Order: sequence, then C-alpha cells, then structure tokens
Amino acid sequence: MPRIDQLAELSSADITAGDFFVVYNNDGTGIKTQKLSVDSFQTASLTNGYWFQNSDFYLAGHEGSSDVINDVAEGVETDITVTSTAASESGNELPEGIADPWDGSQGYFSLAGMRPTDMLQFRFAVDVECDSDESSATLVLECQSPLGFSFNIEEQLVSMTEGAKEYEGLATVPVFVGETLADNGTPAIITPKIRLNNTEGNIKPRGFVLYMWR
Repeated sequence: MPRIDQLAELSSADITAGDFFVVYNNDGTGIKTQKLSVDSFQTASLTNGYWFQNSDFYLAGHEGSSDVINDVAEGVETDITVTSTAASESGNELPEGIADPWDGSQGYFSLAGMRPTDMLQFRFAVDVECDSDESSATLVLECQSPLGFSFNIEEQLVSMTEGAKEYEGLATVPVFVGETLADNGTPAIITPKIRLNNTEGNIKPRGFVLYMWR
C-alpha cells in the first residue's frame, strides 16, 4: 500500500479503490501511521454544489396543494413531484454549467452535463398517512440510462413519527453517476416514486434536495 507522500507521485489513473497509510509525526516521538481509504482522499479534493426545490404543499399547506396525491393504493409505485416556482434556494450553488436538475413539468431529474466522476446525494421529505405501526413507505428512483436501459434504486423512508397518523418520511439516497448515468449527449433521467406498504392514503411531498460533488 502506498504512503500518502507517495500518492503525490502517482497520477489519478494509478490510484484505485482501497486503503493507504498516512505517515506523520506530530509530536516528535517518531513516525506514526494511520490507515485511510482512497475514497476519503479523493472526496476531500472535490467541490460540492447544492440544489433545493420547495413543494407547493410545503408552502401552501394541505388545502389546495397541487402536489398532494390523494387515495394512493398499497403497493403501487406513484410519481411524486414538487411544483412550486418559488425562487427560495432553487438552483443554489450548483457547479458551473449545471442547470436546475428538476423538471417540474415532466416530474423527473435530468442529469444534463453530469460527468462519470460526479457524486450525488438525493434527500426527499415526504409526508404519508399511515394506518398502523406496521405501515411504511419506500422511495423508488427510476433511473433511465443514456445507454438505453433502466433500473431502480430503492430506499426506505425513515419515519420521524410513530403510530397510525401522518408519517413524516425522510430518505437519503447516494448515487455515483459513473458511466451508467453520465451525460453522453443524452442526459440520464431519474424519476422519484413512492410505494406504500401495508397502508393506503395520501402522499404529501415537502421538498427535494440534491447535493452534488465534483
């Protein structure tokens, strides 16, 4: 395994996933080593961006929100969307050349301009009405690759309340763009969906957040 002082002599093509040793001497008593991952070393050099989109439900409340989806059946994958055009935080701090990724008219994220080395983290806040303590909801990211195939990424919504009442759900999903989702002239598309488990009821999106590291 290379030491960190040897990493400076390597090109990015020479560095692969795995472990390396940091060699240091901070107290004058001799050389010490610390084992770290190459992933941590690479991530530390990346710049990050941030994007946020409010839901109309979050701004206007339950009544009259076009984002609230009523009477959703159990087990059905249902599109979730946010429609607010409020400027608050939307498009904030994204890397140069990256437009707002959320297409509210189509209900999906576009990965236009995103590279294979980009790393993303989606965070979704969605309220769900539950029947019992056994109720839950699953976030499904339907990914359409520019390479001509699709696949799903699933993550359980973590409940911030308990019992047969409104389920304040939160899901965080990391996505490494890679060659599979990189923009090759046709951007990838990610459509967020919700699937209710052991319950049926209303879905009330609050907002979507996307962090991007480049």
